[in-house]
Amino acid sequence: MPDHFTQVPELLGKLTPCVMQGKIKHRAHVLEGLESAIDGLNLLFTGGNKGKLIVKLERLSLPACSQQDARLALAYKSLARALRPPLTLGLS
Repeated sequence: MPDHFTQVPELLGKLTPCVMQGKIKHRAHVLEGLESAIDGLNLLFTGGNKGKLIVKLERLSLPACSQQDARLALAYKSLARALRPPLTLGLS
């Protein structure tokens, strides 16, 4: 995906109408909290998950930080977003 990141707006323009019309569907198996991560791994290894397996974590509020810390956090968040695997889509 990073190689084709400049094409994301065009891709979203083409895929968004299909998703809105229900032509493209995806399944997600969502587990809540870090304590569910081990259960999630077990589901992966046994094939018990249905669709993309996600462990949803609670957002933490951070104490006030310096401007430099805020910039580093933003850079890390941007990098993590860029390296995130693409959404798996199934056509119906």
